[in-house]
Amino acid sequence: MRWNTFSRSVLFAARASVIETALVGAGLVFARLLAGRSPVALVLALWGFFLVQSLWLLVGDVRARGGTANAPGCRSPRQRRRGRRA
Repeated sequence: MRWNTFSRSVLFAARASVIETALVGAGLVFARLLAGRSPVALVLALWGFFLVQSLWLLVGDVRARGGTANAPGCRSPRQRRRGRRA
């Protein structure tokens, strides 16, 4: 089955939303476990939340993007030449 560009972008957006929701939930749970009455415990809880949020770099779909010459929408030779020059 061949996917068009719109279907892929919707799929990737849905995947990103699910991952981000899971990370926010996990970050809040972890921050609640670390939280306490002292200011140090609150700072530790805030740090824990952002530590969980940093996991996005490991589970998110981070890819190196090529120039315009490698883009799937470049069909004409002029666009490919212009992309290679840039």
